Amino acid sequence: MGTTTGLGKKKIEEWITELSTIEDLTNYVSIKNFGAEGDGETNDRQAIIDAVNYAVENDKEIIYFPNGTYAIDEKLIFNSEVSHMTFLGDNATIKPLNTDVSRLLEIKATTNDIEKLTIKGFVFDGDRQNLDDVEHGDTRGLHLWGDTGLGDSRIIDSKILDCEFKNLSQSGFEVGVNTRNIIVNNIITHHNRMHGFSTREPCKNIIFNNILSYQNYNPDDTTTGSGFDIHGGDEILINNFIISGCGYGFKTSTGSPDVSFTNGIIEDSNSRGFYMTGKAKNIYMDNLTFLDNPGSAIEFRHGVEKNIHCGLIKCFNNKTEDWGTSAGVIFIEDDEDFDDSISFEKVIIDGSPEDMGVRAYNDGIKFEYLEVKNINDSYAVDLSGDKQKILGGSFGDNWTYQIRFTGNKNIATHIDFEDGIAFRINGENNRFFFNDYEGTDGIYEDGLSENCISKYNWGE
Repeated sequence: MGTTTGLGKKKIEEWITELSTIEDLTNYVSIKNFGAEGDGETNDRQAIIDAVNYAVENDKEIIYFPNGTYAIDEKLIFNSEVSHMTFLGDNATIKPLNTDVSRLLEIKATTNDIEKLTIKGFVFDGDRQNLDDVEHGDTRGLHLWGDTGLGDSRIIDSKILDCEFKNLSQSGFEVGVNTRNIIVNNIITHHNRMHGFSTREPCKNIIFNNILSYQNYNPDDTTTGSGFDIHGGDEILINNFIISGCGYGFKTSTGSPDVSFTNGIIEDSNSRGFYMTGKAKNIYMDNLTFLDNPGSAIEFRHGVEKNIHCGLIKCFNNKTEDWGTSAGVIFIEDDEDFDDSISFEKVIIDGSPEDMGVRAYNDGIKFEYLEVKNINDSYAVDLSGDKQKILGGSFGDNWTYQIRFTGNKNIATHIDFEDGIAFRINGENNRFFFNDYEGTDGIYEDGLSENCISKYNWGE
């Protein structure tokens, strides 16, 4: 699998280049001209609707929101008539007057596709800290979706730029069904009761770039909610991001093929850093850093399908709390669909006061390079399947056993050990080649181990 999803590197670069500013301000209408006050107290919903209707009827393509706070008592919903339009805000805020506002802005393709829609320069503020009964509300900031009925209309080739989503009682921003070729760039989402972002299937070819998502979780249960909830979607790229202080960092589930996560930091989650379940496949992760997550940094659970490839993964001080299961900083659950389909190029794990560095139960997992240090568990790495491969690495300052293999036909080579017992094995036809070290016994073999070969000083 390549370094991006099916979008392709060239296509991504072309789209990012197109993130231009709005140059033609002669073809616009201002909502102020239709009675919008922007004082945060007056109900400006009808003025906004009137401005959009005027633009549609008079072939104006830009709806301009001057700086201000525009309050609404019901959701703003626009349909296929806003195709080719730009909603342009001068750091303009939209907020609800009550908890009955289920969406601040909803764009739904109904009779026809919506094409080349741009939404730029807004703050979507759910104001849940000031509204009564807000914890039972269902307010999202922005919701894009297409018709799933007979028309099967879509939102395509559109952009969401330079926006902020905060204080919403549900998700900040949702890319919904029947959306295609959407760019989401320079976005901040924070202090939302559930998710910072969410996707829903079927959506396809979605790029999220330059993303900050923090403090998104349910105060009643801080381990729920997430910085990013991928609940379906195909060919999604999430690039250049920081996820901090959310329930989960990332949570992926139903039907998410071809998803890439690149160049990001996931830190201080209330649960796991990256949690994947459901029918996800063709997953690529590279240049990711996991910091101070109390649960596992990465956790693959039942139902995930084939082809998970990880480039550079760095984990520092994760798995700091006992969740009642011995999962590991990186945990791969026992599922035959994982067999021979998970690989890591370079993994660095430093620090876990409560658990193992890596725990996996599947066949055919490959680590090109694995470095594990400062693990306070009996095993720094525990691999239970067959045909596991660790082709290089370094281990040091771990508690007892560095690597445990309990399967057959495993290979570990070109590994430096500083201390501890290098291997504990219980299986057949395993091969170990590693550097000498000043530790205790090199290999501890359980009674069922047979036909295993070990060699010190592989470099000589």
